[in-house]
Amino acid sequence: RWLQMVEMEGSLAELDVDEFRGLLADLRIKIEDARKLAGEAEKKVRSGDLDTNKGVSLLEAKVHIFLGYLIDLTRYMALKCEAKSIRESEVVRRMIEARVCLEKMRPLDQKLQYQIDKLVKLASTGVPGARKDPLQYKPNPENLVSKVNDDEDEDEDERRSRLPETDLFTLRRQSNRLSDSDLQHMKESALHPQSSPFGNAKRRVMPKVRRRPSTNPVRQLINRKDVSSEVVVTTSNRRWTSLGFGSRSISPSNNLHESALAGLASREDFASVILRKTKKAADGTAIDEEREDPLNYPSLVVVQIKGRRHIQVSLAEPSYSSLSSNDVFLVFTPTELYLFVGSDANVIEKAKGVDLAGRIVQKKDMGCKARAACVVEQKTGSTGLKMVGLKKVLGGTGNGEIKMKSDADVASDDAFEKCSIQSVMIYSVREDSERLDPLAELCGRQPKHSLLGTKLAFVFDFVNEVYVWIGRTTLGSLRRKATKLGKELFDSGYRTTQKSNGFVKNGTTKTAAGAAAAASGRRRPAWALFSRVVEGSETFLFKEKFPDWPEPGRIIKMKGHVSSGEVQPSSPPIELVPCSGESMHRAAPSVPNCILEGDNLARGRGVPATEEKSGLSVATTDVKIWHVKEHDYTEVPDWERGLFYSGEGYIVRWGYRVFKEPPKRRARAFRHRTVHDFGGREKCCYFFWQGDDCPITEKGASALLTVELDEEKGPQVRVPQGKEPPAFLQLFGGGLVVVNGKRPEINNEKETRIDRKVFCVRGEVPHEAYLVEIPKADSWALRSRGCLVSVATNTIMLWKGSKATEETNNVATAAAERLQKRLSSFELDLETFVEGEERVRFWRSLGGGRDYDTLKDEPAKYRFTPRLFELSRAPGPFSYDEISSPSRLPNGVCSFPFLQSDLYSASQPALFLVDAHYEVYLWTGWWKPQGDESNALPGNSRSRWLQDKELAMKTAVNYGEVRGRGCPVYVVAAGREPPEFKALFPYWEDVAEARELSAHDYSGPPRKLAVEEELDKLNRKYTLCELQRRPPPDGVDPLRLESYLSDKEFQVVFGMSAEKFAALAQWKAVNAKKAAGLF
Repeated sequence: RWLQMVEMEGSLAELDVDEFRGLLADLRIKIEDARKLAGEAEKKVRSGDLDTNKGVSLLEAKVHIFLGYLIDLTRYMALKCEAKSIRESEVVRRMIEARVCLEKMRPLDQKLQYQIDKLVKLASTGVPGARKDPLQYKPNPENLVSKVNDDEDEDEDERRSRLPETDLFTLRRQSNRLSDSDLQHMKESALHPQSSPFGNAKRRVMPKVRRRPSTNPVRQLINRKDVSSEVVVTTSNRRWTSLGFGSRSISPSNNLHESALAGLASREDFASVILRKTKKAADGTAIDEEREDPLNYPSLVVVQIKGRRHIQVSLAEPSYSSLSSNDVFLVFTPTELYLFVGSDANVIEKAKGVDLAGRIVQKKDMGCKARAACVVEQKTGSTGLKMVGLKKVLGGTGNGEIKMKSDADVASDDAFEKCSIQSVMIYSVREDSERLDPLAELCGRQPKHSLLGTKLAFVFDFVNEVYVWIGRTTLGSLRRKATKLGKELFDSGYRTTQKSNGFVKNGTTKTAAGAAAAASGRRRPAWALFSRVVEGSETFLFKEKFPDWPEPGRIIKMKGHVSSGEVQPSSPPIELVPCSGESMHRAAPSVPNCILEGDNLARGRGVPATEEKSGLSVATTDVKIWHVKEHDYTEVPDWERGLFYSGEGYIVRWGYRVFKEPPKRRARAFRHRTVHDFGGREKCCYFFWQGDDCPITEKGASALLTVELDEEKGPQVRVPQGKEPPAFLQLFGGGLVVVNGKRPEINNEKETRIDRKVFCVRGEVPHEAYLVEIPKADSWALRSRGCLVSVATNTIMLWKGSKATEETNNVATAAAERLQKRLSSFELDLETFVEGEERVRFWRSLGGGRDYDTLKDEPAKYRFTPRLFELSRAPGPFSYDEISSPSRLPNGVCSFPFLQSDLYSASQPALFLVDAHYEVYLWTGWWKPQGDESNALPGNSRSRWLQDKELAMKTAVNYGEVRGRGCPVYVVAAGREPPEFKALFPYWEDVAEARELSAHDYSGPPRKLAVEEELDKLNRKYTLCELQRRPPPDGVDPLRLESYLSDKEFQVVFGMSAEKFAALAQWKAVNAKKAAGLF
């Protein structure tokens, strides 16, 4: 605006030169003053008077920023006057930075403006407000609203109207020079832009802006017109006249407020007021006799912690001689707290001392306001600063002239506990009695918290401590009586009980003569404590007298636990019943889906769209594979991708993108677009595959290295061998091959020879097919419901079972072709055989044998999916859990949905029910005999095992009945499985150890046992002589031998029926069984 004005005026030569010289002279004087102030400030900085280590105040920071801004502005003007460039100068940057800081400080300035104005007014006038203003202390709602403009609906033109406007045309018409009045007019226009002539004219022509009403309740209160923010006090001289103050006594110039005049006019009759009697203390201050017992704790307190079984916390003499090396002591003043730990103190005393010290610091108990406890541990010749400070607190000089109590003068923990407890006296205070009534049955014992009542009052005498305990709702008269009688008891001395044999004082047990002298004098030490405690405000010293004092604040309460105080309903006893065969048969296994980062990828390729719902399409962008060896990993070469070894671990990174497909009914609108046109970001997932023979160390290393490789922080999935999900299998396109053993050393060269191997075909669709090597390949590895691939020297032979489904044959063909392509360098031929049409070279590749469990001659198609259920009662009732294949198709046929490892890797002894459609099998695990201490089953475990097996047999019978068609149910023992049972699994390997361990319950060749016969064995009745043998007969529960007696023999042996025997107490039943030789 100055430049505009200069252009309009024409030249600076027309300005008043004399006035300009005066301004320069004034500037020189102010610069000199500024130099003096700067010199004084420099001296203060150098001397350290201006300490800015903790920062500066807001106002000081604002002044510094303003000063720096003015300096930079002056420098900027100098550069412009000298016609120099400002590009390389930091002036502009610093000015912008200062302006930003000042803008950021505006909200703080507005919030502090009210307080600053108040302080400035107080400093200038000395009075915070008008003396006669009756509302000088009323709250001002306007000050609660931020002065910062936060109206979002403010118009841009209105913002511009607040800018300072100067009526230059008026100035030009009036004069060609700027006078003092002109400058004053410019200043007022800048401070009040709305009242300037230009602003008024602009506001008249602008349309009225309609603003949205504010939602701020304080602002709404201010804007209301029907609410007055002032209180008008109307007075009348008649009022004062009627109160006895005539018009002459009220001067118009008096400085008294109306409320003060009203107080002077009031009258009060003090004739009925009875003042409470008081007495004066030594210093002349009045003391209320009724409240003579305030909580005046001693300035120095020493608490002794001594004991082992019933630890005692008691007051001790406040001197250094009270300390001993056998105990723990708390020494505290109103500002300091010491925890002295003797060198021979036991662990219980130390723990109690640390606990009490923490409670004192936390709750400021007994007037101690120390911020922390200073722990002093006694050492031989200790002269540390902590010990010196402790001696000083206890009255010594810290030079070691004060000696602690010797061990000979200190009583043992047991003797101290006994004497302390026997010397306890408890008195009750009653309204109808003028003396203390001792509770004889409670004296000489540790008091119980249940004794206290909210309407009662008691006096507790602990020799060196006397407490008057008062309940919250105790009557006032009873409170005064208890305090008076307690004080009299404290002044009269100590009374020993009949059980007490000595006077306990400061941890010493005196001799009989000393005890008699003390009892006769009945004098309490000068440092003894008399205190009155009210229910809810007890000190720690009083609480520690009660061994069962509750501390609710120190108990961690858990919902549903006993500590919460909630009444838990008693759970009904668990009734062990067989599982429902109907519910097991109707239960549908879950559909395997791969859900990663909230997206349902189904089998790894997305979910197809329907007519109404959109779908997801997954496109694989990258697949990387690393081999894990010990604590390192190496990337697998391309020619080895998809070849895994059962003794190794691998990490597979799957990079993919997810695209959204539109519903089919909208397909026409998107027929010119591909799925890649619907967006989708790059994602990844890490699978760490672990073989069955992989060591446990490498399994852990594969998990840790997966975390190390996962830089994208994507999901991580563990994949054990045999449980590969479809999303994992589809990454290899049907070319995954799992070989037994460890990975051989590879020198980046392809193999030149191939060994004979036999593979089992797995997978449900061609692109998820994979081959698993059979450990011991012979003719028994053939399955009529599956396919097998044999690799010989120059031929790949594909064998297809007669009962294999068409889908299984397609998967086997795709897997064999992929294997042929992988081994293309060996130029192997692919030859296919169907069950019943094999040639000699095929049987030769299997070792020459031709025996196996075949279904070729069976008329049924065997198109079904077997089911496997695990039966157990851990935890709770007897229940089942179905085990299925993770790659199973929802509506398809899966010939082999489970593996042998599902049975043998379970916690033994285990129970599994196998539904083979035409037959039902109950597989029973093994348990180690008593001689093997590593996994021996004691008697109760053996009993539980037999009980679980009986429930499992009944469940199998029930399930067979639900299956219908006369479905037979058999029992199969671990290690003794028949061939038709093994044929339900894709491959099988005999376990000799399981065969030996199951011989305890089952003997003979592998065979299937009828479940009815096994149930009869469990429920068979024996004679008394047979049950008295050791060991008992097979299948007999050793804990329930009496249950195998017949009803007639049971009556003869025990003289009662089985029902009455079950109702006997446990100890009576045990004695009866011992007498009969059945225990």
